Amino acid sequence: MKRFETGCYAILEMFGSVKTMLIVTFDEHYVVVTDIAAVAATTSIVVARPQRSDSLWYREFTNTKPPEFGGKQHPITAMRWISDVEGCFYSCSYPENLRVRFALDLLRLGAKDWWKFVTADYTHAEHLTMTWERFTVIFREEFVPVVERERLAQEFLSLNQKKETVTEITKMFHERALFCPEQVSTKKARVAWYLSVLSRDIREFVENTTYRILAKLQTNVRRREIELETHARKERETQGRDRRSVQSQLVTTRAKPADPRA
Repeated sequence: MKRFETGCYAILEMFGSVKTMLIVTFDEHYVVVTDIAAVAATTSIVVARPQRSDSLWYREFTNTKPPEFGGKQHPITAMRWISDVEGCFYSCSYPENLRVRFALDLLRLGAKDWWKFVTADYTHAEHLTMTWERFTVIFREEFVPVVERERLAQEFLSLNQKKETVTEITKMFHERALFCPEQVSTKKARVAWYLSVLSRDIREFVENTTYRILAKLQTNVRRREIELETHARKERETQGRDRRSVQSQLVTTRAKPADPRA
């Protein structure tokens, strides 16, 4: 009897091991089959999807409304054009080999003449292999010369709000910061530098609050400017009423008839 029970247990254990092996084997094969099916499905989608032609890329690029550049000799305008075009590239991840071609189509007037002159002796291969990085280097050498970069960088380093409005000083800050990227490389640095530019009556009002983004600081700066403008307007109105009151009293005194008993 004992031997019979032992044999039964051995059989049960054997079937249990076989069942476990079958389950494990099925799971492993299921994973492999699933992976193969996923790869096959992805491949079929890629194959089925038509490759985007250059004309479709160009149509998508023009839909982003990229700005034209006419060759104006103004470093801020030139830097802004580069920045705007790169923003258009970033929006749709255009292929590197198309970026220069698309940008060249935005050149107008003197800028187009300049590029023809610069590349007059380029071979066909050199035209085709021109990278965006190389193009921007050549472009800056012409339209953002070193002497102008140094001038605007110095203006940024010495920038201080005097009679400028908040809108005006903010615009000057952003434009000249393009020429000192190392000074405003982080959010914290941008906030700190912008604070240092503001006039004292505005800076003292906003500097006690911690700002993580520049936009929030600029909002509070503008709010403070409005308060100062409102206060100044009320003072002018009060002073105007006082002057009119004094003038009225003077007119009344002069018009008063003399006392005959005097």
